[in-house]
Amino acid sequence: WFEADAAYQATDGENFFGGRPTRGGHVLAKHCYETVRKHAHSAIRAVENDAVTESVEAVTEANTLLSGLGFENGGIAAAHSIHNGLTQLEATHGASHGEKVSIGTIAQLVLEGRSTAFIEEIVAFSREAGLPVTLAEIGLDDPSSDQLARVAEAACAEG
Repeated sequence: WFEADAAYQATDGENFFGGRPTRGGHVLAKHCYETVRKHAHSAIRAVENDAVTESVEAVTEANTLLSGLGFENGGIAAAHSIHNGLTQLEATHGASHGEKVSIGTIAQLVLEGRSTAFIEEIVAFSREAGLPVTLAEIGLDDPSSDQLARVAEAACAEG
C-alpha cells in the first residue's frame, strides 16, 4: 500500500509495466493493507496452531493475489529500492525479501515525513507480526558508513 500510494500520488510514478499506476491497482493495494492489518495477528496464531481460519485465508489472498495485482498495477517506491540496496551486503543475505522490505517500508515512511506517531504504530504492528524493524534484526548489527553508502547507492540506482 505505501509504495502503491507513493507511486500513485507521484506525477511521474510508474507501475510494473511502465505506465501510470491505475486506480484499480491503488484500491487493491489499499485493500491488501487493510486486510493484513485486520487479520495478520489472528492468522499468525492460527498457523502456529496448524489451523486454517478465515484470517489465514484472508492473509493468504492478500499476500498472493492482492499484493501481486497491487504491485503490477500500482507500482513500487522506496521500500523496494531500499530492499535492493540491502541485498548488496552479504550480512543481509539471511533475511528474506519481506524482511528487507519491512525495513525499507519503515525507512520510506520516514523519508515521506510521516508523523512519529504513525511510524511508531507501523513499527508496533510489525513487531507484533514478527517482522524486523531494525538493521540489526536483518544482520547489520553495526553497519559502517561505507556499507550504508553501498546500500544507498544501490537503492538510488536507475531502474
